[in-house]
Formats: sequence, C-alpha cells, structure tokens
Amino acid sequence: MAHAEQAVYDAHIGTRSSAFIKVTDANIFVAGLVGGFGGHLGKSVGAHSFFNAATSVPEIHSVLHGSQVAYGILVQLGQKTEEIEKLLPFYQSIGLPSSLADLHLDKAREETLTQIAERMAQPCRSQRRH
Repeated sequence: MAHAEQAVYDAHIGTRSSAFIKVTDANIFVAGLVGGFGGHLGKSVGAHSFFNAATSVPEIHSVLHGSQVAYGILVQLGQKTEEIEKLLPFYQSIGLPSSLADLHLDKAREETLTQIAERMAQPCRSQRRH
C-alpha cells in the first residue's frame, strides 16, 4: 500500500519505477500464495466470490478484474467498519471502486443485486476430487 499510489501513476505514464516493480512483485507473490496454498478453491472465497458472482452481469464487464476483487474485499469485510474506513482513503487515492456506482451497478435492478449476493453465498461448483 505504501507504494501503490506512485505505482499506479507510473503505470499510467509508462514508467517502470521502483514503486511499480515492488507493487507488481507483491501482486504476483500474493496471487502465487493464494493459488499455491488455496488451490482451486482459493479463488472461490472472500473477495473473489464477488468477482465470480458478478461476471454474469453485463454492467460490470468493463470493470477490470482487480477492481472487482478490490470491491469484493469491502464486501468481505462486512460490518468491520473500522477496517473499511482505513481502506476507503487508499481506494480513493488509487481509483479503486468503493460503491455500486463505481462498478456501474448503481442502476441495477434489485433482482440483479440479489442474484449476485445469492451466487456469492453458494459453495464452489468446481470441487475436484483427488
């Protein structure tokens, strides 16, 4: 988080800076840990459950994967308002979504939002047998 704002700026201007490299390395490392330790079920819980559930909604197709997962983190935090309040200024500083409007879902029908919520609560369908 300490390097994120600079890294995003550098990415926009096409500069491969130290901040950009540190953030990129951290993202690759964390994704590797989730994939390695979480296996195929790692992406079906927490923040990724929002992404997985929302992919069928056309309004959100223009929103990048990472932005959808970032919003999923806020959803995952639920009633932990202290944690959310810490994240919101960071999200705003680097342009991450913090509302349904940011995801183009502010005008979505209630049924659409209910469908997303219900899909988030379903168990992972891709359970593999070993």
